[in-house]
Amino acid sequence: MVMQRRLMYIEKGTGYNHDGPAWIGYVDFSRTGRKAYFNGQAFSSGKGTGRCVETGDLYWLSGVKKRGTNRHVFGHGKILVSRDALVDFLALKGWDRLDETRYDLFDVKPTDIARSSAMENAKLGSA
Repeated sequence: MVMQRRLMYIEKGTGYNHDGPAWIGYVDFSRTGRKAYFNGQAFSSGKGTGRCVETGDLYWLSGVKKRGTNRHVFGHGKILVSRDALVDFLALKGWDRLDETRYDLFDVKPTDIARSSAMENAKLGSA
């Protein structure tokens, strides 16, 4: 299966008002670009948004902005950066180390794409 991989900003929208949990890391996209996979979750991908296949929760997905303005102007809270993307994130920002007042590191969980596909297909079959 051919995947496209991009460094992205991901923020949970459901249940939050522009200050949900947020991450920066590599997002893998299906060949068609209609599915996105990140940190153990699969998303049906739309323009700037995605719905978690398992929970239906809404997430915002966007490119990482060099200016650091990924969070909404009224949003707050640290953004988690995946360890496997740290070097590319620092290079993009032009930094030599992470600003620990605004960011923390985390270990990304692998996504079981076959499980996510089976779950989505089961939902379609019961509809």
